Amino acid sequence: MYFKTLCGSLLVLLGMAGLSATGAEGSSAADFYRNKTMRIIVGYTPGGAFDTYSRLVARHMPRYLPGNPKFIVQNKPGAGGFVAARSVFTVEPKDGTVFVSTNQGLVLQSAIGRKGIDIDMGRFNWLGAANKPRGGCVVRKDLGIDSIEDVTRREVTTGTSTPGSMGYDIPAVLNAALGTKFKMITGYRGIAPVQAALLRKEVDAFCPADPLAGVLATTLRGEDAAAKVIVIMGEEPSDAPLLKGVPAAGMLAKTAEQKEMLRAINAPLSMAFPWAVAPEVPAERVKVLRDAMEKTFNDAKFRAEAKKAKMGVHFSNGQEVSRIVSGMVNASAETLAKLKAVLGN
Repeated sequence: MYFKTLCGSLLVLLGMAGLSATGAEGSSAADFYRNKTMRIIVGYTPGGAFDTYSRLVARHMPRYLPGNPKFIVQNKPGAGGFVAARSVFTVEPKDGTVFVSTNQGLVLQSAIGRKGIDIDMGRFNWLGAANKPRGGCVVRKDLGIDSIEDVTRREVTTGTSTPGSMGYDIPAVLNAALGTKFKMITGYRGIAPVQAALLRKEVDAFCPADPLAGVLATTLRGEDAAAKVIVIMGEEPSDAPLLKGVPAAGMLAKTAEQKEMLRAINAPLSMAFPWAVAPEVPAERVKVLRDAMEKTFNDAKFRAEAKKAKMGVHFSNGQEVSRIVSGMVNASAETLAKLKAVLGN
């Protein structure tokens, strides 16, 4: 009888300790974030998908973060999102008040040891990613290009920001794997300027991470559409109306090596438009931020606003993104060597 009573008392005390620890974590986070101003540093110009997703998060996430801090969005474009990523990794506060919204392709660039990527992207604390789009290539309709095979027979100028961005890496790998002749024209500061360049007929094509995102899709709609998608990434076709009949690159690969390269470049798209905080942010704050972001993406008002903005939502939580990152970072040396040869030193 005494033993049962003692065990019961211990269980009660352990339960109370657990509740106390949980409450302490919430209280600690609320104390820390109260009256704080959170910053989301976006690696691209205003108006693009990275910027739009981040502004949606900034409007809705405060309701789910203890202490209800304020959020602001800062645009710091440059080097395909790397300027923003490096800033958060190196000089920004490491206390969990600064996020980076940057190009998911930089993880692969870091893994292959590309010159100029001097931080370990795999060390970031990943909070989540907004979507799992079908990256692809868009060409002007007035070019008379009817299929991706046409691009194996003629050069097509392709606007992009810089090597390391998905807009560069997608066509680079398609050139290597399928023999296409995309000629990358670099220097554009984000997807919105690239789209504008296509509409001005300054370039023939561009290869966004998500051709259906926001204003990009307006270029593809209607009988008077200025452009069309000629290939998407992955190994299966899409059922999206604007992508009907568009082949998946993986279906066109003829060898195991081609398929392997295409799968590797497609991996970042399964964690598209991610957010992260610096490696030094305390684990308990990372957990609080991850939980708040997941609740934000499950919020009905958030989803309604995203739908109104024509932004797709297929959320991956922080743990899922971390697993994808780990897969890229720990890929075989042979695969990474092949990609390094294609994507540059």
